[in-house]
Amino acid sequence: MSAGKLKSILGKFLWLALRIYAGLCVLGVTGYLGVLLWNNLFSASSGRVSATTVMATFGDYMAREYPKRSGRFFGLADTLALRTKDTPVSSADLIMYLGKPDYIQGTTEAGTLAWLYDRAPDTNKWALLAFLQNGKLSQIASNDSKVVSYSSYKPYAAP
Repeated sequence: MSAGKLKSILGKFLWLALRIYAGLCVLGVTGYLGVLLWNNLFSASSGRVSATTVMATFGDYMAREYPKRSGRFFGLADTLALRTKDTPVSSADLIMYLGKPDYIQGTTEAGTLAWLYDRAPDTNKWALLAFLQNGKLSQIASNDSKVVSYSSYKPYAAP
């Protein structure tokens, strides 16, 4: 077999392999886009945070971090904040899940609860602030505890 004929056969084989590969790529991308479209248009999920998700996050925090307050503590607070979009979270439930706050401003009906927690890798304390209206959680914020002025807060005493 001559070198020219071998190059011709090898070239045809490589061209065929390239066409097969391109066809498989097109099928893969088309399938992926189809699944993506199906999930966005016909998915039963509404983006809501269910009670099961809250309980799972609470269980994870209790098992891996409690009584400390760090990343999982903030994750639980964030989950509760997302839950308020669908279902009101009462101040009693907030305290049940997150524990006794360190400070309070106002009351548990209309006020702000503050928890201090650690946030890795930072060495300073952070403050988780839960704003309450009509005894329900309205918003959660987090900030460096040195930035928060506690002059209007008092230590929390359970009712």
